[in-house]
Amino acid sequence: MADRYVEAAAWIVQASAGGGDSETARSVGADADALANKILELRPADKMALYGQAVILSNLTAVATDDMRPLEAIEMSRGAIAAQKKLVAFDPGNTVARNNVAAALSGLSDAQWSVGRIQDSIRTWEEAVDSMRLAAKGAAGFKLGKVQYLWLLGKRRAEAGEYAAIPKISQEMVETTRIIRANVPKESTLPLWAQSATIGLPSMVALMRNDPQETLRLAREMLPLIESATV
Repeated sequence: MADRYVEAAAWIVQASAGGGDSETARSVGADADALANKILELRPADKMALYGQAVILSNLTAVATDDMRPLEAIEMSRGAIAAQKKLVAFDPGNTVARNNVAAALSGLSDAQWSVGRIQDSIRTWEEAVDSMRLAAKGAAGFKLGKVQYLWLLGKRRAEAGEYAAIPKISQEMVETTRIIRANVPKESTLPLWAQSATIGLPSMVALMRNDPQETLRLAREMLPLIESATV
């Protein structure tokens, strides 16, 4: 029954974090995380306790980030990553679990960036993209997720002044968009969102490099795609 308590607490933490009640999220999360650790000492393969712990720590990462406590966010995110990776080890082909690892890694990357650990942040985001590449072997929605993670990786590299890395990232986004388009119904909006992100990355980079004309040209290409996707 204890693992069910951890699972229930996880959703309380998530709801509290989403509702801006960081005090409740922290209090419930700390108690449930401690209980999860005790359960996992006795039953390391208890997936319910492990998943609950992963949800708790991922949400506490977000709470710490929102409250501008980056060192706390780094600590919480490392715990979330460890829990999510254990879940992947139980089922390596589970694309949802791979996606969850990527999400946990993105929390760590954001926290590292906020304390000026630029290269650590980029390496962590690269690891998140690697996890999404594995997740993208699943449904088209995960392939779109891969495109979005690549876009964020490109943004992070551009913000670090690593413009030479952008063409390779963009090419992978283009190829993944092609695969999405070939594998979804014609009425699906997923290819539109993927293509808009693919155009959006070089548009953002052009703006960063003080090229307003190229920024405007690419934005004009992107706008009809977004309008079509949201109709």
